[in-house]
Amino acid sequence: QVSKLLPPSLAHMSTPDQWVAEVAREWDEIASRILPMDAKAKYLSVAMTFPLYGSCFFPIKNASDSRVQGESIMAINKSGVHFLSYKTRETLVTYTFGEIVSTRKLRSNSGRQYLDLKCGNLMVVKVTRCETPYGREIGPLIALYSKMHLEEKRRGEDQQGIFRADAALAAGTY
Repeated sequence: QVSKLLPPSLAHMSTPDQWVAEVAREWDEIASRILPMDAKAKYLSVAMTFPLYGSCFFPIKNASDSRVQGESIMAINKSGVHFLSYKTRETLVTYTFGEIVSTRKLRSNSGRQYLDLKCGNLMVVKVTRCETPYGREIGPLIALYSKMHLEEKRRGEDQQGIFRADAALAAGTY
């Protein structure tokens, strides 16, 4: 069981029994010198730096993007929509919310369910069609994150406008 929990790049470094012993030794050492609240805070400060922190994961049977071959996993978080390899869990493609134009749910005559992910800009739009039964959940989640991205971008622009106005006032050129 332990070997299934380890990233493939680390699993070969020790036997499963050695991993268990090492983790237990580290656990005892850490637990003896840190308060539970401090441990939680430390964990979160580290976990939040990972690119897939806070993600919702959805299985994708197939995607039309040539960089995504066969089955994959779609991870959605504050930094965008990520397609992960089903076997290795490595990120194959990422679309930021600045790139995503819209989503659309579809159902074929045979009952297959799809989600179209439109990405691009005013000049070029590319549609990635994903076969997934979770389009009903994915679409609104992407819309929510896109809205948050736009609001954050607007706040940043408003702040820059305030800073520019302050600088102009200070320089007497306003």
